Amino acid sequence: MTLPQKVIGFLDLGGDWDPSLIFVMVGSAGVYLIFYRWIKRLSSPLFDTEFHIPTRTDIDQRLPVNS
Repeated sequence: MTLPQKVIGFLDLGGDWDPSLIFVMVGSAGVYLIFYRWIKRLSSPLFDTEFHIPTRTDIDQRLPVNS
């Protein structure tokens, strides 16, 4: 992921396409899924007393404009 040639090769669909970054993405998604499911089962975080989950669900004008 730190080699620009690899990233350009992956994004170059019309030329000499390099699919090797797919393995990096699939591997990282698998690790994320395993740890996410494990963390959801915990009653509290390891280094805090409670989970701090955002409660706001509204989307105001500033969110899409500032992104």
